Amino acid sequence: MIKRCLLALAVATIGCVGFTACNDDNDDNMNVAVTPQYVDALKAMYPQARITDWDAYPPYYVAECVIDGSETDVWFGPDAAVWAMTETDIGMSPLVLPDAVQSAFNTTEYAGAAIEDIEKFERPDVTFYVIECEPTHGADVDVYITEDGYVTQVLTDTDAVIYPNTPIGL
Repeated sequence: MIKRCLLALAVATIGCVGFTACNDDNDDNMNVAVTPQYVDALKAMYPQARITDWDAYPPYYVAECVIDGSETDVWFGPDAAVWAMTETDIGMSPLVLPDAVQSAFNTTEYAGAAIEDIEKFERPDVTFYVIECEPTHGADVDVYITEDGYVTQVLTDTDAVIYPNTPIGL
């Protein structure tokens, strides 16, 4: 009886170790170490940021953090002194959008669609929002709208990473 219990325990332990060792997340960009200059640059811009992780999307380094309760990614160039972009997850409610962005979205054919996510992107040259919608028919779409209410493009949602140099249809 004891041998059977020990055998079952050994099999369970090996199974747990095997499942723990197998990481389905093959993303080589995650959990990178950065120099203190990147942390200092982030803290200078966002002193309230709580850093959860650093990622690399060459040539960029991205601080994943929480700022004022929102998940935020702050992108820096190869030089820590060069801020490239801030991406903030602002939820699913269009009520948090600036009036100009809400009005612009309401003029699109997707105004009645279910909103799955809203992201705010701030770059040195432009601030824009990406509203991910699920229309009643067809594929999910991303509606790009500048902070002053100009719809720049509507793309089929691919969940692709938006980089600091990703064109937004301006």
